[in-house]
Amino acid sequence: MKNKFLKFGLYSALLGMVLMGFGLLAGRTLNYASQQVLGFVIIITTLVLAIYFGIKKLRDEWHQGYLNFGKAFMYGLLLTFFVGLGIAFMDYIYTQFINPDFYSNYMDYYLETLKNTLSAEEFNIKKAEIEAAPDYQKAAWFMALGMYFATVFWGFFVSLAMAMILKKQKEN
Repeated sequence: MKNKFLKFGLYSALLGMVLMGFGLLAGRTLNYASQQVLGFVIIITTLVLAIYFGIKKLRDEWHQGYLNFGKAFMYGLLLTFFVGLGIAFMDYIYTQFINPDFYSNYMDYYLETLKNTLSAEEFNIKKAEIEAAPDYQKAAWFMALGMYFATVFWGFFVSLAMAMILKKQKEN
């Protein structure tokens, strides 16, 4: 069963890579606000697909049609880690090789947004904080790590929901 689960986990990571890769490339023509929405939709969609079909397959084919909430939730979380790896990998490839100026371009957009919403004094304080950020925060691996943790965060809630929906106890 471990090999079967690992195989399904790798499929989940591949799904995350494909959908995120599509989103990153398709989203290049969108503004940053739309890119954020698209990224969120892709993360949630990937998690729902991977976790739903993963738990359903585990329940129906490997557990004779029964799976308690705890095991379903655990399987969902494990699949979340795989999805997170796939999404983070594509984020790294994108920010390291395809669009290495992503961070600086995004910061320009973010600062412009702050400039339009904050007072001059508040803006200068925030700008100084951003410029004082350590260099590692600007690195592709750090942005990918952030994407991984964001995926795992949302995966917790998707796993919770899918475990509640897909659990099936044996009748006594």
